[in-house]
Amino acid sequence: MAAATERIRSAARNLEGTARSLQSDMYAQCVLFKMVAEDLEREHDSVSVEKIRGALLETVECTHSLEHHCLALSSLSANFATGNEVADFEKVLYETSAESRRVQAFDPRQHTCYEQFNQSIWNIHHAGEAAPGQEQDEIVMLTSQYGVKNTNCPLSGKPVTQLDDPVRSKDCEHIYEKAAVLEYIRKHNREHPRKKCKCACAGCPKELLAANFVCDASLKMSIQELRLRERANTQRAHVADFTGENHSDDD
Repeated sequence: MAAATERIRSAARNLEGTARSLQSDMYAQCVLFKMVAEDLEREHDSVSVEKIRGALLETVECTHSLEHHCLALSSLSANFATGNEVADFEKVLYETSAESRRVQAFDPRQHTCYEQFNQSIWNIHHAGEAAPGQEQDEIVMLTSQYGVKNTNCPLSGKPVTQLDDPVRSKDCEHIYEKAAVLEYIRKHNREHPRKKCKCACAGCPKELLAANFVCDASLKMSIQELRLRERANTQRAHVADFTGENHSDDD
C-alpha cells in the first residue's frame, strides 16, 4: 500500500514539474509578445499591437489556470493516501483546481505581464508621461534593465541571467543567488548578532532577512526578458557587423 501511495505521489510531482516548465515557457512567450509589440508600436501599427495584446491576455489566463492545476497536483502529491479510495484523479484535480479559482479572484488585466506590456508600449512614444488613468506620481519608469535593479549578484558576481537559483528581496528588490545570500546572512548573524545584515549592493541601506527573499513569476519573467533582450541585441550587433563588412567589400 505504501509503495502504491508513493508511486502516485511521485507521478503527481512529475506532472507538476512538467506543468511548471510549460508555465515558464508561457511567461517567455509573454516577453516575446511585448518585444514584438514594441517594434510594431514604433512603426505606429496599432492594429497589430491590439492583436498581440489580445493574445497576451489569453496567455495570461492560461498561465493562471495552469497555476491552479499545479497547486492541485501539489496538494495531491502531499495529501494522497491509498486509504482514501480515490479512483477518479481527473475529477479530484478538477475539483481542487476549481475550488482554488473560486477562492482567488483573478483579472488578467491586473496581472503583472499585462500591466508591464501596456506600460512598455506607452513608453515607446510617451516616456515620462502619465498614461490615461494614471497620476503623475504613479508613473512606472521602466529602466534599461527591464525591471531588474541589479544585473549581477552582489555576492557571487555572476550575471543574474546565469544564476542557478535567483531570489529577490521583497524589501529592496535586489537579486541574489539564493545559496550565496543565505550563507551571507548566516555568517553575518554569527559574527554580528546585534547588528542588522544590510544589503550587499553598494548604497542600499535595506536589511536582508532570509524570510524576505522570493522567486516568483515576476522575477522569472524579468530575468527571462533580460536574457532574451541580451540575445536579441547580440544578434543585431552580428547583423550590423556583417552588413558593415559587406559595405567595406563593395568599396
